[in-house]
Amino acid sequence: MQEGSSEQEFNSIRASIAMLNSNLDQQNQRKISVLNELQNLQEKIRKEGAESKVKKFVSLLENLKLLERQESEIRCDFDAKRSSLEAEVSDLEEKIAAGSDSKMLSRGLDGSLNESLQKLNTAKRELAARLRAIVSIKRQLDDAPSQSELI
Repeated sequence: MQEGSSEQEFNSIRASIAMLNSNLDQQNQRKISVLNELQNLQEKIRKEGAESKVKKFVSLLENLKLLERQESEIRCDFDAKRSSLEAEVSDLEEKIAAGSDSKMLSRGLDGSLNESLQKLNTAKRELAARLRAIVSIKRQLDDAPSQSELI
């Protein structure tokens, strides 16, 4: 009886090994298929130039972040300058209320206004230049294809 039992066990083990080999072969075939598909997709990406567009897109995003940080710094500087000018206006109003010499106030006011106007125009030009750069980068980003367009 033990011979029949061990022969059945041997046949069962042999069948299990055959089934495992078959499953392993199927898994290997699926792996090869997936690797081939991945390679085909990578080749397609290279052919369509998407890789360079993605690099350009990343570069543009970095530039946009940098320009937005610079814009924020300029705005902070602008706010500080505006506060300073408001303080000067307040001082002049106090001098006028105190009755200082009108010619001296007029000269001081003219000089202050001219200087402030120059500062304001310079700040506006700087801000406009930065905003143009930001808008340009945003337009370039809009020209870059989306993820769904790349597929």
